[in-house]
Parts: sequence; C-alpha cells; structure tokens
Amino acid sequence: MDDPYVDPNPRVELEPHLRGIPFRLDESEARVERREAESPRAPSDWERMDQGVWEEPWMRDQLPIQQGGSNDSDVMTYEGWLERGRAKYSDAATWWITLGVALAAGPWAIGGALLNGAAGLPQVFLVVLIGPIVEELMKTAIPFGVIETRPFWFRSPTQVVVCSLAGGLVFASIENVLYLHVAIANPSAQITIWRWTVCTAMHATSSTIVGLGLARIWSTTWAQRARPDMSLGYPFLVAGIVIHGLYNASALAIEALGWIQ
Repeated sequence: MDDPYVDPNPRVELEPHLRGIPFRLDESEARVERREAESPRAPSDWERMDQGVWEEPWMRDQLPIQQGGSNDSDVMTYEGWLERGRAKYSDAATWWITLGVALAAGPWAIGGALLNGAAGLPQVFLVVLIGPIVEELMKTAIPFGVIETRPFWFRSPTQVVVCSLAGGLVFASIENVLYLHVAIANPSAQITIWRWTVCTAMHATSSTIVGLGLARIWSTTWAQRARPDMSLGYPFLVAGIVIHGLYNASALAIEALGWIQ
C-alpha cells in the first residue's frame, strides 16, 4: 500500500523557494515588523544579557570591564544585570514585592490543584503521589519564577522562605474553606478542627521546606553571581512532597478506619 504521507514525486524543483513563488510574510509577523519600525525599542537589560555572548567562557577574558557594568550597550553579563537590577529596588520595595508574591502563591496553587482531578487516574494515586507533587510545585511556583527571572526582587533568603510559608498557609486556608463549605456537607467539629490544625500545619511545613531549597538557590546565585542552579533545591522539593504524600496517605487510612467522622 502506498504511504499517503510520502510525496510520490519528491523532486527538488518543487521546493517553494525554487518554484518562483514570491515569499509572503505572515500577517502577524508583518504587524510586528511594522510596529517595531514605527516605534523602535531599545533592548532591555534582560534581553541584552540573555541574548548576548559575554557569558560564553571564551568571551569572558575579552570583557571591557570584568564586572559587566560597562556603558557599552552591547555588553551585559549576568553579574552586571544582577547588580543593575538590585540598584533599582530599595529594601522596602523588596518587602512589598515579597508581600505580593506571598499573597499570590496560595491562589495560584489552588488553580493547579483544581486541574489535578481531571487526570482520570485512581484516587489513591492522585491523592498520595500526583496531588502532593502538583501542590508543592504550585505553592512555590511564583517565588521559584522570581528567583529564575528577577532574583533582585528579594533582598534576603528570609524573604524567599516567607513567600513559601505564606503560600502554604494561604493555600491551606482557601482549601479548608472549599472543603468545609462546599465539598463536605455539614462537616463535623472533628473534621473542622483537623483541617485548621493538622492539615494547615502540614501545608505550611512542606512548603517551608521547599522554600528552604529555593533560599539555597537564591543565596548561591548571589554568592557566585551566576545563573540560578535549580538542582540545588531538588532535595528540599522531594522532602516536601514526601511529607505531603505521607500525610495524605495517613488521612486516607484514618478516613477508612472511621477514626474521624
């Protein structure tokens, strides 16, 4: 049988650029080109750093100045980008950013948790493994993103841990409200106390542990003036997931045994 996906006449002269057909720019790309031509924009410090070649080992010895802070518009190293970014924010401004990140982390994680139920997998697998992975990743996703793209928004590792702890507390609070007022009809006093004490403590503890890993990444980034090495946080992430998974497994067992009604 002939394969319908194989061109029966694979001649090179049928290539578009050899058929005399004029090239037509995609309309969306044409709009971007027109906009850039009408309002030229200077590249940001991030673009200069990210798209430059000065981080390549063979280029480092050729830097105009070693700290990467040259006025030369073509020169921007990661170290220079860090220092310029840090100079733009006061200590007070970084704490306001910390507050915003802390408040946003919990609701962001709730969105990820709600998507978790659509996987169509066995409940035990979802609750004990997938749920903890998704929730621990989502609770700390925003501070993780800040460290990766704007590490100068934090001024100390304490701010990183505070964001992670707050993400766990806000997530637990929203989850408790949803469980006690939406998912569970007429919850007992036992369940209410359990969720606001043991469950909330678990979420705060696990996200704080993950936050310690993020703080380690952040501190190393500034100590070495190098791009974040996310692998430094993996042991802490695994520990947070394991604690969360063990709690969920225990909760399933307690529910099955009828110890909490």
